[in-house]
Amino acid sequence: MIKVALFAFIKFSLLLPQLVQFGYILLLFGALSCVFGVLYAAISNDYKASIAYSSCENVGIIFLGLGGAFYGLGAHIPSIALLGFVAALFHILNHAVFKSLLFMLSGNIYTATLTRDMDELGGLHKKMPITSIIFFVAALAICALPPLNGFASEWITYKTMLLGGMEQGVMARFLFVIAIIALGVGGALAVMAFAKVYGAVFLGLPRDAKSFEGAKEVSGVMLLPLCLLASFCVGLGVFMSDVINVLSKIVLTFIPVSNVNQNEFISMPTIVLVMLLCAIVPFVLLYLLKSNNTTTRITDPWACGFIYNKNMQIGANSFTGDIRKALSFILRYESEMKMDGYFSKVVYTKKVHDFFWDKLYEPVIRLIMLIAEKIGIFQNGRTNFYAGYILVYLCLVLIFASYYL
Repeated sequence: MIKVALFAFIKFSLLLPQLVQFGYILLLFGALSCVFGVLYAAISNDYKASIAYSSCENVGIIFLGLGGAFYGLGAHIPSIALLGFVAALFHILNHAVFKSLLFMLSGNIYTATLTRDMDELGGLHKKMPITSIIFFVAALAICALPPLNGFASEWITYKTMLLGGMEQGVMARFLFVIAIIALGVGGALAVMAFAKVYGAVFLGLPRDAKSFEGAKEVSGVMLLPLCLLASFCVGLGVFMSDVINVLSKIVLTFIPVSNVNQNEFISMPTIVLVMLLCAIVPFVLLYLLKSNNTTTRITDPWACGFIYNKNMQIGANSFTGDIRKALSFILRYESEMKMDGYFSKVVYTKKVHDFFWDKLYEPVIRLIMLIAEKIGIFQNGRTNFYAGYILVYLCLVLIFASYYL
Protein backbone atom coordinates (compact mmCIF):
# COMPACT_ATOMS: atom_id res chain seq x y z
CA MET A 1 0.00 0.00 0.00
CA ILE A 2 2.92 2.35 0.66
CA LYS A 3 4.18 1.71 -2.86
CA VAL A 4 0.83 2.71 -4.37
CA ALA A 5 1.17 6.17 -2.83
CA LEU A 6 4.76 6.45 -4.06
CA PHE A 7 3.86 5.56 -7.64
CA ALA A 8 0.98 8.06 -7.55
CA PHE A 9 3.38 10.70 -6.20
CA ILE A 10 5.88 10.07 -9.01
CA LYS A 11 3.19 10.09 -11.69
CA PHE A 12 1.61 13.33 -10.46
CA SER A 13 4.96 15.09 -9.90
CA LEU A 14 6.03 14.40 -13.47
CA LEU A 15 3.01 16.43 -14.64
CA LEU A 16 4.20 19.54 -12.78
CA PRO A 17 6.81 22.09 -13.89
CA GLN A 18 10.21 20.69 -12.97
CA LEU A 19 12.09 22.98 -10.57
CA VAL A 20 15.28 22.32 -8.62
CA GLN A 21 13.52 23.64 -5.48
CA PHE A 22 11.15 20.68 -5.60
CA GLY A 23 14.16 18.35 -5.54
CA TYR A 24 15.55 20.26 -2.55
CA ILE A 25 12.28 19.77 -0.64
CA LEU A 26 12.27 16.03 -1.33
CA LEU A 27 15.90 15.72 -0.24
CA LEU A 28 15.23 17.52 3.04
CA PHE A 29 12.16 15.53 3.99
CA GLY A 30 13.77 12.30 2.83
CA ALA A 31 16.77 12.93 5.09
CA LEU A 32 14.51 13.66 8.09
CA SER A 33 12.45 10.55 7.45
CA CYS A 34 15.62 8.43 7.19
CA VAL A 35 16.90 9.42 10.61
CA PHE A 36 13.72 9.74 12.65
CA GLY A 37 12.08 6.60 11.27
CA VAL A 38 14.92 4.26 12.11
CA LEU A 39 15.51 6.03 15.41
CA TYR A 40 12.07 5.00 16.65
CA ALA A 41 12.66 1.53 15.22
CA ALA A 42 15.81 1.23 17.33
CA ILE A 43 14.18 2.14 20.65
CA SER A 44 10.93 0.21 20.29
CA ASN A 45 10.51 -3.01 22.31
CA ASP A 46 7.77 -4.31 20.01
CA TYR A 47 9.41 -6.19 17.13
CA LYS A 48 6.46 -5.55 14.83
CA ALA A 49 6.56 -1.82 15.64
CA SER A 50 10.30 -1.77 14.93
CA ILE A 51 9.69 -3.29 11.50
CA ALA A 52 6.91 -0.78 10.83
CA TYR A 53 8.98 2.22 11.92
CA SER A 54 11.80 1.14 9.61
CA SER A 55 9.40 1.70 6.70
CA CYS A 56 9.66 5.42 7.47
CA GLU A 57 13.41 5.17 7.00
CA ASN A 58 13.12 3.25 3.74
CA VAL A 59 10.53 5.63 2.33
CA GLY A 60 12.96 8.41 3.25
CA ILE A 61 15.66 6.63 1.22
CA ILE A 62 13.25 6.41 -1.71
CA PHE A 63 12.54 10.13 -1.44
CA LEU A 64 16.26 10.86 -1.44
CA GLY A 65 16.46 9.11 -4.80
CA LEU A 66 13.40 11.01 -6.02
CA GLY A 67 14.89 14.27 -4.73
CA GLY A 68 17.99 13.67 -6.80
CA ALA A 69 15.86 12.70 -9.81
CA PHE A 70 13.66 15.81 -9.74
CA TYR A 71 16.69 17.98 -9.06
CA GLY A 72 18.28 16.51 -12.19
CA LEU A 73 15.14 17.24 -14.21
CA GLY A 74 14.93 20.81 -12.91
CA ALA A 75 18.64 21.48 -13.46
CA HIS A 76 18.61 19.72 -16.86
CA ILE A 77 21.21 17.15 -15.80
CA PRO A 78 20.04 13.86 -17.38
CA SER A 79 22.59 11.65 -15.61
CA ILE A 80 21.42 12.63 -12.11
CA ALA A 81 17.75 12.38 -13.12
CA LEU A 82 18.18 8.91 -14.57
CA LEU A 83 20.26 7.63 -11.66
CA GLY A 84 17.86 9.10 -9.09
CA PHE A 85 14.79 7.46 -10.62
CA VAL A 86 16.61 4.13 -10.92
CA ALA A 87 17.67 4.35 -7.26
CA ALA A 88 14.12 5.16 -6.13
CA LEU A 89 12.44 2.43 -8.20
CA PHE A 90 15.08 -0.12 -7.22
CA HIS A 91 14.57 0.59 -3.53
CA ILE A 92 10.79 0.48 -3.97
CA LEU A 93 11.19 -3.03 -5.37
CA ASN A 94 13.66 -4.11 -2.69
CA HIS A 95 11.64 -2.65 0.15
CA ALA A 96 8.54 -4.47 -1.07
CA VAL A 97 10.49 -7.74 -0.91
CA PHE A 98 12.34 -7.59 2.40
CA LYS A 99 9.64 -5.68 4.30
CA SER A 100 6.96 -8.19 3.26
CA LEU A 101 9.36 -10.92 4.37
CA LEU A 102 9.96 -9.30 7.76
CA PHE A 103 6.26 -8.78 8.46
CA MET A 104 5.45 -12.41 7.62
CA LEU A 105 8.34 -13.53 9.82
CA SER A 106 6.92 -11.46 12.66
CA GLY A 107 3.68 -13.37 12.09
CA ASN A 108 5.61 -16.62 12.54
CA ILE A 109 7.06 -15.38 15.81
CA TYR A 110 3.70 -14.23 17.12
CA THR A 111 2.04 -17.48 16.08
CA ALA A 112 4.63 -19.41 18.09
CA THR A 113 4.87 -17.16 21.17
CA LEU A 114 1.67 -15.05 21.28
CA THR A 115 3.67 -11.96 22.29
CA ARG A 116 5.29 -9.01 20.52
CA ASP A 117 7.33 -7.81 23.49
CA MET A 118 11.03 -8.48 22.94
CA ASP A 119 11.65 -8.40 26.70
CA GLU A 120 9.64 -11.62 26.95
CA LEU A 121 11.46 -13.48 24.19
CA GLY A 122 14.89 -14.96 23.60
CA GLY A 123 16.50 -18.21 22.51
CA LEU A 124 13.95 -18.91 19.77
CA HIS A 125 16.67 -20.04 17.36
CA LYS A 126 16.60 -23.42 19.12
CA LYS A 127 12.87 -23.79 18.59
CA MET A 128 12.50 -22.05 15.20
CA PRO A 129 15.82 -22.47 13.35
CA ILE A 130 14.47 -21.96 9.81
CA THR A 131 12.54 -18.83 10.77
CA SER A 132 15.68 -17.59 12.52
CA ILE A 133 17.90 -18.08 9.46
CA ILE A 134 15.39 -16.43 7.11
CA PHE A 135 14.98 -13.53 9.56
CA PHE A 136 18.76 -13.13 9.61
CA VAL A 137 18.82 -12.86 5.80
CA ALA A 138 15.99 -10.31 5.86
CA ALA A 139 17.76 -8.31 8.58
CA LEU A 140 20.96 -8.20 6.50
CA ALA A 141 18.92 -7.01 3.52
CA ILE A 142 17.15 -4.19 5.35
CA CYS A 143 20.44 -3.13 6.96
CA ALA A 144 21.89 -2.71 3.44
CA LEU A 145 24.73 -5.16 3.89
CA PRO A 146 26.30 -6.69 0.76
CA PRO A 147 25.63 -8.62 -1.33
CA LEU A 148 21.89 -8.40 -0.63
CA ASN A 149 19.34 -6.22 -2.37
CA GLY A 150 19.10 -3.48 0.26
CA PHE A 151 22.77 -2.66 -0.27
CA ALA A 152 22.35 -2.61 -4.06
CA SER A 153 19.66 0.07 -4.14
CA GLU A 154 21.23 2.14 -1.36
CA TRP A 155 24.53 2.04 -3.24
CA ILE A 156 22.80 3.56 -6.29
CA THR A 157 21.22 6.16 -3.99
CA TYR A 158 24.67 7.03 -2.64
CA LYS A 159 25.96 7.46 -6.18
CA THR A 160 23.04 9.80 -6.93
CA MET A 161 23.83 11.90 -3.86
CA LEU A 162 27.53 12.02 -4.75
CA LEU A 163 26.79 13.17 -8.31
CA GLY A 164 24.46 15.86 -6.98
CA GLY A 165 26.99 16.95 -4.38
CA MET A 166 29.51 17.73 -7.12
CA GLU A 167 27.26 20.40 -8.61
CA GLN A 168 28.24 24.08 -8.40
CA GLY A 169 25.31 25.48 -6.42
CA VAL A 170 25.81 26.00 -2.68
CA MET A 171 22.29 24.84 -1.82
CA ALA A 172 22.65 21.71 -3.96
CA ARG A 173 25.93 20.76 -2.34
CA PHE A 174 24.60 21.45 1.15
CA LEU A 175 21.44 19.35 0.77
CA PHE A 176 23.12 16.47 -1.03
CA VAL A 177 25.76 16.33 1.72
CA ILE A 178 22.98 16.34 4.33
CA ALA A 179 21.38 13.48 2.42
CA ILE A 180 24.62 11.48 2.43
CA ILE A 181 25.01 12.01 6.19
CA ALA A 182 21.38 10.97 6.76
CA LEU A 183 21.93 7.82 4.70
CA GLY A 184 25.01 6.94 6.76
CA VAL A 185 23.39 7.64 10.14
CA GLY A 186 20.22 5.83 9.11
CA GLY A 187 22.22 2.81 7.99
CA ALA A 188 24.12 2.64 11.28
CA LEU A 189 20.91 2.92 13.30
CA ALA A 190 19.27 0.26 11.12
CA VAL A 191 22.08 -2.15 11.95
CA MET A 192 21.60 -1.38 15.65
CA ALA A 193 17.81 -1.73 15.44
CA PHE A 194 17.78 -5.13 13.74
CA ALA A 195 20.75 -6.45 15.70
CA LYS A 196 18.60 -5.67 18.75
CA VAL A 197 15.51 -7.35 17.26
CA TYR A 198 17.32 -10.48 16.12
CA GLY A 199 19.36 -10.80 19.30
CA ALA A 200 16.43 -10.22 21.66
CA VAL A 201 14.13 -12.64 19.83
CA PHE A 202 16.37 -15.49 18.67
CA LEU A 203 19.57 -15.42 20.75
CA GLY A 204 20.44 -15.78 24.42
CA LEU A 205 18.28 -17.48 27.02
CA PRO A 206 14.47 -17.37 27.04
CA ARG A 207 13.27 -14.53 29.24
CA ASP A 208 9.77 -15.94 29.62
CA ALA A 209 9.56 -19.70 30.09
CA LYS A 210 5.89 -19.89 29.12
CA SER A 211 6.40 -18.25 25.71
CA PHE A 212 9.51 -20.35 25.02
CA GLU A 213 8.09 -23.74 25.97
CA GLY A 214 5.06 -23.40 23.72
CA ALA A 215 7.07 -22.19 20.71
CA LYS A 216 7.69 -24.41 17.71
CA GLU A 217 8.58 -24.02 14.07
CA VAL A 218 5.68 -23.14 11.76
CA SER A 219 4.53 -25.43 8.98
CA GLY A 220 6.30 -25.83 5.67
CA VAL A 221 3.41 -24.13 3.89
CA MET A 222 4.15 -20.95 5.85
CA LEU A 223 7.91 -21.25 5.32
CA LEU A 224 7.86 -21.81 1.54
CA PRO A 225 6.91 -18.22 0.50
CA LEU A 226 9.42 -16.88 3.03
CA CYS A 227 12.21 -18.89 1.45
CA LEU A 228 11.15 -17.54 -1.95
CA LEU A 229 11.30 -13.92 -0.75
CA ALA A 230 14.66 -14.56 0.94
CA SER A 231 16.02 -15.87 -2.37
CA PHE A 232 14.78 -12.64 -4.02
CA CYS A 233 16.73 -10.65 -1.41
CA VAL A 234 19.88 -12.46 -2.51
CA GLY A 235 19.13 -12.54 -6.23
CA LEU A 236 18.24 -8.85 -6.58
CA GLY A 237 21.54 -7.99 -4.92
CA VAL A 238 23.80 -10.40 -6.77
CA PHE A 239 22.26 -9.60 -10.17
CA MET A 240 21.84 -5.90 -9.51
CA SER A 241 23.37 -4.92 -12.87
CA ASP A 242 20.61 -6.72 -14.75
CA VAL A 243 17.93 -5.15 -12.57
CA ILE A 244 19.43 -1.69 -13.07
CA ASN A 245 19.50 -2.12 -16.83
CA VAL A 246 15.81 -3.06 -16.87
CA LEU A 247 14.88 -0.14 -14.60
CA SER A 248 16.93 2.24 -16.74
CA LYS A 249 14.95 1.28 -19.82
CA ILE A 250 11.71 1.86 -17.90
CA VAL A 251 12.86 5.28 -16.64
CA LEU A 252 13.90 6.37 -20.13
CA THR A 253 10.27 5.94 -21.25
CA PHE A 254 8.89 8.69 -19.01
CA ILE A 255 11.66 11.29 -18.62
CA PRO A 256 12.99 13.50 -21.43
CA VAL A 257 16.40 11.87 -21.74
CA SER A 258 17.65 10.62 -25.08
CA ASN A 259 21.42 10.88 -25.17
CA VAL A 260 22.57 9.28 -21.92
CA ASN A 261 24.50 6.03 -21.76
CA GLN A 262 23.65 4.64 -18.35
CA ASN A 263 26.53 2.17 -18.49
CA GLU A 264 28.91 5.09 -18.00
CA PHE A 265 27.84 5.62 -14.43
CA ILE A 266 26.02 2.43 -13.38
CA SER A 267 28.13 -0.67 -12.80
CA MET A 268 28.40 -3.54 -10.38
CA PRO A 269 30.08 -2.04 -7.29
CA THR A 270 33.42 -3.68 -6.55
CA ILE A 271 32.81 -2.98 -2.89
CA VAL A 272 30.65 -6.13 -2.80
CA LEU A 273 33.58 -8.31 -3.75
CA VAL A 274 35.92 -6.47 -1.39
CA MET A 275 33.62 -6.89 1.62
CA LEU A 276 32.98 -10.54 0.83
CA LEU A 277 36.73 -11.06 0.61
CA CYS A 278 37.21 -9.35 3.97
CA ALA A 279 34.61 -11.67 5.46
CA ILE A 280 36.34 -14.80 4.11
CA VAL A 281 39.96 -13.84 4.85
CA PRO A 282 39.80 -14.39 8.67
CA PHE A 283 38.54 -17.97 8.23
CA VAL A 284 41.23 -18.71 5.65
CA LEU A 285 43.91 -17.38 7.99
CA LEU A 286 42.56 -19.45 10.87
CA TYR A 287 42.73 -22.56 8.71
CA LEU A 288 46.22 -21.87 7.33
CA LEU A 289 47.69 -20.98 10.73
CA LYS A 290 46.02 -23.98 12.37
CA SER A 291 44.65 -21.68 15.04
CA ASN A 292 41.93 -22.50 17.50
CA ASN A 293 41.98 -26.25 16.86
CA THR A 294 41.16 -27.18 20.44
CA THR A 295 37.86 -28.85 21.20
CA THR A 296 35.08 -26.34 21.73
CA ARG A 297 33.98 -26.14 25.36
CA ILE A 298 30.34 -25.19 25.82
CA THR A 299 29.62 -23.43 29.09
CA ASP A 300 27.62 -20.58 30.56
CA PRO A 301 28.99 -17.05 30.14
CA TRP A 302 31.28 -15.77 32.90
CA ALA A 303 29.21 -13.94 35.52
CA CYS A 304 31.95 -12.71 37.89
CA GLY A 305 31.68 -15.78 40.12
CA PHE A 306 27.90 -15.82 40.27
CA ILE A 307 25.65 -18.41 38.65
CA TYR A 308 24.61 -17.09 35.26
CA ASN A 309 20.87 -16.62 34.72
CA LYS A 310 18.60 -15.11 32.12
CA ASN A 311 18.23 -11.79 33.97
CA MET A 312 21.94 -11.02 33.43
CA GLN A 313 21.72 -10.87 29.65
CA ILE A 314 21.27 -7.60 27.81
CA GLY A 315 17.63 -6.83 27.18
CA ALA A 316 15.93 -4.79 24.50
CA ASN A 317 15.70 -1.77 26.82
CA SER A 318 19.35 -1.70 27.79
CA PHE A 319 20.56 -2.31 24.22
CA THR A 320 19.50 1.18 23.13
CA GLY A 321 19.44 2.86 26.54
CA ASP A 322 22.31 5.22 25.70
CA ILE A 323 20.52 6.51 22.58
CA ARG A 324 17.36 7.17 24.59
CA LYS A 325 19.31 9.13 27.18
CA ALA A 326 21.35 11.11 24.65
CA LEU A 327 18.25 12.04 22.62
CA SER A 328 15.81 12.40 25.49
CA PHE A 329 14.91 15.91 24.28
CA ILE A 330 13.40 14.28 21.17
CA LEU A 331 12.58 10.75 22.29
CA ARG A 332 10.16 11.26 25.13
CA TYR A 333 9.49 8.14 27.20
CA GLU A 334 8.09 7.11 30.56
CA SER A 335 9.82 4.70 32.92
CA GLU A 336 7.89 2.52 35.33
CA MET A 337 9.19 0.18 38.03
CA LYS A 338 7.06 -2.49 39.70
CA MET A 339 8.15 -4.27 42.88
CA ASP A 340 5.84 -6.18 45.23
CA GLY A 341 8.35 -6.45 48.08
CA TYR A 342 11.98 -6.01 49.02
CA PHE A 343 12.97 -9.52 47.90
CA SER A 344 10.57 -9.70 44.93
CA LYS A 345 11.47 -9.42 41.28
CA VAL A 346 11.72 -5.86 39.96
CA VAL A 347 10.07 -5.22 36.59
CA TYR A 348 11.13 -2.20 34.55
CA THR A 349 8.99 -0.98 31.66
CA LYS A 350 9.50 1.95 29.29
CA LYS A 351 6.85 3.50 27.08
CA VAL A 352 8.08 5.68 24.22
CA HIS A 353 5.93 8.56 23.00
CA ASP A 354 6.01 9.13 19.26
CA PHE A 355 6.68 12.85 18.77
CA PHE A 356 5.07 12.96 15.32
CA TRP A 357 2.00 11.03 16.49
CA ASP A 358 1.48 13.35 19.46
CA LYS A 359 2.06 16.62 17.60
CA LEU A 360 0.87 15.88 14.05
CA TYR A 361 -1.42 12.87 13.66
CA GLU A 362 -3.36 12.83 16.92
CA PRO A 363 -4.61 16.48 16.68
CA VAL A 364 -5.83 15.81 13.12
CA ILE A 365 -7.58 12.61 14.22
CA ARG A 366 -9.25 14.41 17.12
CA LEU A 367 -10.48 17.15 14.79
CA ILE A 368 -11.88 14.59 12.33
CA MET A 369 -13.63 12.71 15.14
CA LEU A 370 -15.11 15.96 16.45
CA ILE A 371 -16.43 16.88 13.00
CA ALA A 372 -17.78 13.34 12.54
CA GLU A 373 -19.69 13.61 15.82
CA LYS A 374 -21.18 16.95 14.80
CA ILE A 375 -22.35 15.80 11.36
CA GLY A 376 -23.49 12.42 12.66
CA ILE A 377 -26.92 13.91 13.19
CA PHE A 378 -27.52 13.71 9.43
CA GLN A 379 -27.26 9.91 9.58
CA ASN A 380 -30.63 9.30 11.21
CA GLY A 381 -31.86 6.26 9.26
CA ARG A 382 -34.91 8.01 7.74
CA THR A 383 -35.39 7.45 4.00
CA ASN A 384 -37.21 10.74 3.41
CA PHE A 385 -34.29 12.71 4.85
CA TYR A 386 -31.82 10.86 2.60
CA ALA A 387 -34.03 11.62 -0.43
CA GLY A 388 -33.99 15.28 0.62
CA TYR A 389 -30.19 15.23 0.85
CA ILE A 390 -29.97 13.88 -2.70
CA LEU A 391 -32.39 16.53 -3.97
CA VAL A 392 -30.41 19.35 -2.33
CA TYR A 393 -27.16 17.96 -3.74
CA LEU A 394 -28.57 17.81 -7.28
CA CYS A 395 -29.83 21.39 -7.01
CA LEU A 396 -26.38 22.57 -5.91
CA VAL A 397 -24.75 20.72 -8.81
CA LEU A 398 -27.14 22.39 -11.29
CA ILE A 399 -26.48 25.84 -9.82
CA PHE A 400 -22.73 25.28 -9.98
CA ALA A 401 -22.94 24.01 -13.56
CA SER A 402 -25.03 26.97 -14.73
CA TYR A 403 -22.57 29.55 -13.37
CA TYR A 404 -19.18 27.94 -13.93
CA LEU A 405 -19.55 25.56 -16.88
